[in-house]
Amino acid sequence: MITAYFLCKARQGKLKIAANSLREHEELEDVNETLGNYDIICKGIFEDMDDLKAFIQNKLQITDGIKDTETLMVIG
Repeated sequence: MITAYFLCKARQGKLKIAANSLREHEELEDVNETLGNYDIICKGIFEDMDDLKAFIQNKLQITDGIKDTETLMVIG
């Protein structure tokens, strides 16, 4: 299993839309709106690297309202 955190920046005025869209993804077990350099932090659990890569490319990066993401993989 792979645990990853996603740091997301929302398009101006789209924070709620982006956060609600992210909450619909079953891979994400936690989605939080934040203050600071990033607007949303998400925690996801994946079977393997292929699942993680597919989620990033096919779901996360095309989520309505998201303009930029950064992925942090947990190593311990």
